[in-house]
Amino acid sequence: LVVTTPLCMIAHSGNDSGNKQVYLANTPATKRYQIEVASFQKLKTDLTELVHKRQRLDTTRNENQMVMEELKIQGDDVVIYKKCGPVLVTQEMEEARSDVGNRLRIINNELKKLDVQIKNVEKKITDKETKVMKLQQQLVTVPAVGKS
Repeated sequence: LVVTTPLCMIAHSGNDSGNKQVYLANTPATKRYQIEVASFQKLKTDLTELVHKRQRLDTTRNENQMVMEELKIQGDDVVIYKKCGPVLVTQEMEEARSDVGNRLRIINNELKKLDVQIKNVEKKITDKETKVMKLQQQLVTVPAVGKS
């Protein structure tokens, strides 16, 4: 089932000559349907953005976990350098471990927030999809002007 704007075109297969196109007038129901479809598409875009953001954060977390594992392997007498702008500055091992640990804690909290946001958007998408399908059914049952 395909719907386009501004005249709502619903394509479906007909019995006589294969595909038949039915054009619905620009009614309030059609407008409401178009608004709901646009809202549904916006939610899908939002979900995609959230998933990409989560993937980037997950990559950053993995990198920081690798750094933390390396710091745990090293002894306390190892010299650690921290990049501050264009300069490398020495840093104490405990301070480096603490910094990376804090960074991991912040990243994990952000990931939890993103997971909640993703779950909420997925629920909204499911609800919106149901609403769009109901409106679509209503549009199909509305008398239409046929064009061949």
